Amino acid sequence: MIEHLPVHLVKPDPNQPRKSFDDNSIAQLGQSIRERGLLQPIRVRPDGEGGYFVVMGERRWRAHRVINAETIPAIVDIGEKTAAQIMADQLIENLEREDMNPLETAKGLRALLDSGWPIEKIAQTLGYDPVTVERKLSLNNLEARIQKYVASGQISESVALLLTKLSAEGQYLALRRIRGRSVAQARPIVDAILEAEQQVNLFATPEPTRQQKSLVRRYSMAMLALTAFVKAITTDDYRILASGLDNGKLGKRIAEIDLATKGLRRIKRELETYQQSKRFRKAAA
Repeated sequence: MIEHLPVHLVKPDPNQPRKSFDDNSIAQLGQSIRERGLLQPIRVRPDGEGGYFVVMGERRWRAHRVINAETIPAIVDIGEKTAAQIMADQLIENLEREDMNPLETAKGLRALLDSGWPIEKIAQTLGYDPVTVERKLSLNNLEARIQKYVASGQISESVALLLTKLSAEGQYLALRRIRGRSVAQARPIVDAILEAEQQVNLFATPEPTRQQKSLVRRYSMAMLALTAFVKAITTDDYRILASGLDNGKLGKRIAEIDLATKGLRRIKRELETYQQSKRFRKAAA
């Protein structure tokens, strides 16, 4: 049964997942309602204090306020519904109309999850698959500043989902480089930062022990001796060394040098990786 309720007795549902509304769009809707009337009544529920909460149709209610309408056609839900069921109804309505931004959807899904709905039930009710629900829920883990960019549309949902792989510092570091970029452009940037973060974790060792410090000193002395030898040896020294080993040991020594060279290259790569990780930590700080 449709009732004509005083507009001032109707108010937004505080648990409504959708929070952002376009003023221009609502003004246009108000003009349409003024000229043609409301084609579809809103749905409300009693607030227990003589008023009503909007269950479905907050844009239509806001448009009535814009045109200073005294009453609004409404269907009053008097049946007992749980908060989660009402939330699901509101999510479905907004998703069908594509009225919600990705963060509003993520927060709505989180509210359903917190109310005790398993992911499988959420997925079935909203027409998603469980993996999609989990991915959308991950947007809630973004840092607050990043969430604002997603909510405003400055970062697309697909790019935002890439950012969920990163730590808070990684998200802010990526933000400088990915705003306004497509997901294809953003992916290699995020992957590079993720790899750097993994390297940081790899080298995040506790305070070195006395034994480790002793090992570092020995290796450092060996490295100094090696570099001193390489710098000091001359062409004549090579000839003397080669002739002295030309009794069957020359090939063996060349093979040993090849092995040492490979080891030094590997050590160099590891040290460079650690150096890059320090730069990453400094940039993210």
